[in-house]
Amino acid sequence: MTNDVFPGDPTLRSTAEAMDATDPLAPFRSEFHHGDPEQCYLDGNSLGKLPLATIESVANFVTQEWGSELVG
Repeated sequence: MTNDVFPGDPTLRSTAEAMDATDPLAPFRSEFHHGDPEQCYLDGNSLGKLPLATIESVANFVTQEWGSELVG
């Protein structure tokens, strides 16, 4: 199956790698926490991978706003 979406056989690893190489969203991958590289994440009913910015935001809320300011 070859078309505009899948420039080759979508079941082949080489096709997936070629698509990954030209994916305009690929740079955003570095903005998320990645655990086990062998883990395949397929949960459709979740918030998705943890954004790294969330770790800092939650830590700041817990230690500053809640911890010392009591969420004022």
